[in-house]
Amino acid sequence: MYGILGETVSTRRSGPVPVRVRGLEVLAIAKGHTRWKVDGRPYDVKQGEAVFVLPGQVFSGIESSESVPLVVHRIRIGWPARGEDGRTVAKLSRALGIRPGEARRIVTFLARAPSQRVRVEPGLGRVVREITGNPGSLDGVRGILVRALVVELLAGICLRLQQGAGDSAQGSATEAQVVGLFRELEARCEEDWSLDRMAHAAGLKRSRFGTLCRRLTGESPIVHLNRLRIRRSRRLLRETEWTVTAIALECGFGSSQYFARTFRRYQGHEPTDYRRLSRELGSRTGVQYIKGDSARNVVFAQHRLGAGDFTVEGELTLDELGGTAASVEIGPDRFGFDGREGRIFVEGGTLGKARLLVHSSDVVREGAPFRFRVLRRGGRLGFEIDGESIVTIDDDAKREIGAVGLRPMRNGIRVSWLRINGTDSVLREPDQGASLR
Repeated sequence: MYGILGETVSTRRSGPVPVRVRGLEVLAIAKGHTRWKVDGRPYDVKQGEAVFVLPGQVFSGIESSESVPLVVHRIRIGWPARGEDGRTVAKLSRALGIRPGEARRIVTFLARAPSQRVRVEPGLGRVVREITGNPGSLDGVRGILVRALVVELLAGICLRLQQGAGDSAQGSATEAQVVGLFRELEARCEEDWSLDRMAHAAGLKRSRFGTLCRRLTGESPIVHLNRLRIRRSRRLLRETEWTVTAIALECGFGSSQYFARTFRRYQGHEPTDYRRLSRELGSRTGVQYIKGDSARNVVFAQHRLGAGDFTVEGELTLDELGGTAASVEIGPDRFGFDGREGRIFVEGGTLGKARLLVHSSDVVREGAPFRFRVLRRGGRLGFEIDGESIVTIDDDAKREIGAVGLRPMRNGIRVSWLRINGTDSVLREPDQGASLR
């Protein structure tokens, strides 16, 4: 009744499914290690550490390696994410039984924290375990205990973050060295950079440099170096007539084959496709915005749906139905084709965890065009293929929705046309088409 839920989650592999959090959450690792994202910012979290997620932020789910189980203590202090800050403070004040001024200080401090990762061991780990070890009704004395423990946890997190800010002055100079090296790396990425050479250039030991790199970027030094090389290659593909081989060597790749493999891994399609698509962007005859990385290979239409009714429709062709995946993305949600299961699936911040629906082969054919439509009318959100309803769910017509996208996921999507609310968005001339990988 007080809007507090403490639970222990054990999983071998689950997620990451982006979910918009509707209350304050604290997730502490009891066993294992993982990478989580809060509003797209990655955090490598290990045993004894926790991440807090504020109302309205998008959290990418609980995930572990295949071989190491992950045990997470999860504490939810729930209040609606919508509304004014005063409402948020009032809900927290009422849930925890503290004064509004105290609740406001907690909310303000957490919102301004430079990092949402904090160490909970020793000391706060005991509080976390006591909260999650008291499930069930929060009536009576049990409710008083749990509320007091949650207040102690939140205040302790604020103090830990404050202490970390005081200690950060010493580390800031070292971090500045690493950031400075990153800027230099992009300008000199054609050189033969090894982990030892990067660490030496930053004036740090190899292990310390690797730790700081992961803290600042969420990636290992070599992975981040390749990302910088790919970033430079994208600029050269857009702005020059150089061959792919020349660009590969200019950006530090030993061969065009290795460059193409790495480019596909980060961007989701070939360098030549990127060049063509980016030029279609310039001429306004093709896609209007391209975004891709190792986790999200997406081609977006540069258009935000916003609130209210909308219709997104188009004609697509999938190169394959088996072994690969592809989806239509509407803000935080996906309507897609799962090649492993051979079924259509839905998942996302509104649709929830992935659900498998009809068999893909029952509604589309490999290599044959089909029409899709995603529409919201009033309080209903639906997905159709060739006029047949695949799924319909309740939705909030006032909910703001972001960009529209297509995710190839190693598949090939050929786009004949795409319209948002009756207006051509991606293709200005439908008979030309575009092939996305």
